[in-house]
Amino acid sequence: MKTIFHINLILIVSFLASCSKPSLAPSDSTKLSPVYTEGINYKRQNFIGIDLQPPYLQIDDESLKGHSTTTPCLIGDQLFITTRNGYLCQVDVLTLDETADKKISDGIQASPTFAHPFILIASEADHAGLSAYDITSGKIIWKTVKHHSTSSPVSAMDMVFHACYDGVIQAYNLLEGELIWEFDTGSKIAGSLIYDRSQLTALTQTGDIYKLDGSSGTVIWKKSTGNTFLSSPLLTNNGTLTITSYEGNLLFINDRTGVVIGQKVFDSPVYMPPSADDSLVYISVSNSKVTAITPENQGIKWETVLKGPASCPALVTNNHIIIGTTRNRLYLIDKNNGSITQEFILEGRLSSIPVVYNNRLIFGMEYAKISALIPKKDAGNEF
Repeated sequence: MKTIFHINLILIVSFLASCSKPSLAPSDSTKLSPVYTEGINYKRQNFIGIDLQPPYLQIDDESLKGHSTTTPCLIGDQLFITTRNGYLCQVDVLTLDETADKKISDGIQASPTFAHPFILIASEADHAGLSAYDITSGKIIWKTVKHHSTSSPVSAMDMVFHACYDGVIQAYNLLEGELIWEFDTGSKIAGSLIYDRSQLTALTQTGDIYKLDGSSGTVIWKKSTGNTFLSSPLLTNNGTLTITSYEGNLLFINDRTGVVIGQKVFDSPVYMPPSADDSLVYISVSNSKVTAITPENQGIKWETVLKGPASCPALVTNNHIIIGTTRNRLYLIDKNNGSITQEFILEGRLSSIPVVYNNRLIFGMEYAKISALIPKKDAGNEF
């Protein structure tokens, strides 16, 4: 990791502050990618509208302060990554060098959310709950005590929505951290919230689906399904909630009414949340299959068997989906027919959705590593 010293400080101060804090100049903090920040992915589709250019080559990996969570936050040419051991790391996307880090808590499972000027971080351990980290000053401006969470925060309407693991959903003022409202679902929440049209959708582990008004926290509708929900829901562009369960059930629900409009049953549990584009939903099943399904009629367009079940959600592009598996594989799959375009054997399991930067795929891996795939035509000029 590169350690940055402030030349205008005396030696003893430099020694005590040997690692710089993650930060950006104010002018750079507005260069936001609309894909890799959880703050823009509130329909949870994991889609980016670009065309990949295989074949790719993998370059040497670099070290992180810890094991990355599933979605890095890309701002300009800087990646902000939360780690399972509680760090916020800043990584130069051009070199993959970790340039700064800060200890936020003893444990983080959720990906960060950017809401200018804050990176919002939900913790699952010690006294930290939700923290608002100012990337222009390098300081935590406000934080909640406890209220642990494995859900990525949502920011909209000058508020931050925080789904706590104990089932309480809270809304805070973005700039000051003042509690505006809270709602108790009565059951634990593991996945992230959907936000769309000033409304929130939450899943509980006991199978309840809640649609809440974002401004007040009042219930618009509730549906009990009897399933076990351990991941995040997805909202398609045509207004269909798509939800997978631990039991292997796939539910299609009208987002406005809560009425089930379709259902499909897999023969194995589904641990990962779905991903989607304008026409298909992609499901990674624990039996190592990835399935492309049409939401309107629940028909299967294609099905592909991989080496191992998915280790993180799939990234969808215009022409490919990218999936990592628990057997240290990374796949580029042609999303039109399910054929495998490329397969890579990694030194560890993929731990984050890849970030696409100048047609390069950058991703976190097991054993506190970050790596990248570069187009073969760019070999020799990678970083």
